[in-house]
Amino acid sequence: MKKAIISILNLFLIIMLLTISILVIISNTVLKKSYIETSLEKSGFYDELNIAIQNEFDIYLAQAGIKSGALKNLYTIEELKSDISNTLDAIYNSKTINVISSFMKEKIKSKLQTYTNNAEAIAINLTNVYNKKVVISSKHINAIGPKFEKMVSMIKMGIIVIAIVFSIILVIVCAIIGNFKVIINNIGILLVSSGLLDIILKILIGSKFSYIFLLNQAFSTGIIYIINNIVDKIMSIGIGATVIGIVFIICGNFKETKNNKEMEN
Repeated sequence: MKKAIISILNLFLIIMLLTISILVIISNTVLKKSYIETSLEKSGFYDELNIAIQNEFDIYLAQAGIKSGALKNLYTIEELKSDISNTLDAIYNSKTINVISSFMKEKIKSKLQTYTNNAEAIAINLTNVYNKKVVISSKHINAIGPKFEKMVSMIKMGIIVIAIVFSIILVIVCAIIGNFKVIINNIGILLVSSGLLDIILKILIGSKFSYIFLLNQAFSTGIIYIINNIVDKIMSIGIGATVIGIVFIICGNFKETKNNKEMEN
């Protein structure tokens, strides 16, 4: 009966360890604006987005009988990054985003005035093209902010609650076991089991998300990088937990061997 209770409690502890490791990774990655911005930079997202915007500009200009490249150097990559940052602010800091870019419209209008008498209308349409690429949908982005903020609070609270429950159950298991050597072994087994599950999760996911396509190539590139990065972090935690667990098991067995030798003498 005692062993059955310990086995059941250990199963709960392993599940909670796995859950906490994943939630902590999520909390320190996708729930942080700085992480997203760094990931977008490393993934080449901004360059991909710039190419997509320029291509749509050129297609629209060609349909209007204006030569390709008429809007070259309309904005810098840094300005594009700043606009993306404003979009992320709307999500992460629950700010309202305004997609009416009169400054962008005036810049487009100024560049096109030498090519057409319809510069005003074209400038409005191309500004909308730019905004849709940068913001996707102001309606949805503005609605996400409050919900995202609530989700962040729930995840942080979840980590605390699970950590408290984990600690209580671990104390109960230790109290039931009673023997220090067996406790060390048990903790080692918990860490190894949780670590191996992390590693298996990485293997199962593998590169399955390397070819996903969402909205556009730029967005897909950023998402793929973030997913792969998070999975790599899960793998790292899994390896770390497994190594530490093995050390705990070795220490427990070493103590047992040492005690046995002392008893023989």
